[in-house]
Amino acid sequence: KKLIEKRNETLMKFYEENNSKYPESVQNEITHSSIIQLKELLRNGKYISEQITSVFLLKIATEGKDNGSLAAINLEETFKYAKSADEMLDKIRKGEILAEESEKKYPLLGIPLSIKDNIAVKGFLITCGYLINVDTVSTEDSHIIEILKIKGMVPLATSNVPQGMMS
Repeated sequence: KKLIEKRNETLMKFYEENNSKYPESVQNEITHSSIIQLKELLRNGKYISEQITSVFLLKIATEGKDNGSLAAINLEETFKYAKSADEMLDKIRKGEILAEESEKKYPLLGIPLSIKDNIAVKGFLITCGYLINVDTVSTEDSHIIEILKIKGMVPLATSNVPQGMMS
């Protein structure tokens, strides 16, 4: 219970510090966009990954924490990857990296994704739906997460799964 309270406190603090930065129209544009549309918004510089990630975290703060779907967040890890993606996107926009080449190599560059919590994401809880694992933080990434990170994905959060994956 303390972990959930701490997670919710972190989310509410994030919400209070960041919600006013993003008008409802911006939040709606981002949260109602497909991955393809988000990639275009990132590539043309309308938004940066940190902004898109922040908006999705605001959505989690208002909806995800209360509906039982959210397992864990790690703002430090999340924004580390968002900042890295923004640096690379800036180089692409400046022409220092070829856009066509980067699209093939980094198709998820700057895109925040939520991962089910039966898949190990370094720095995030991995419970597999078992209460006994409530304090278990992954010390390394699973192979699929390594690949997704190489492709530019920003780990946003982990989401709950049924106990023991038995549903």
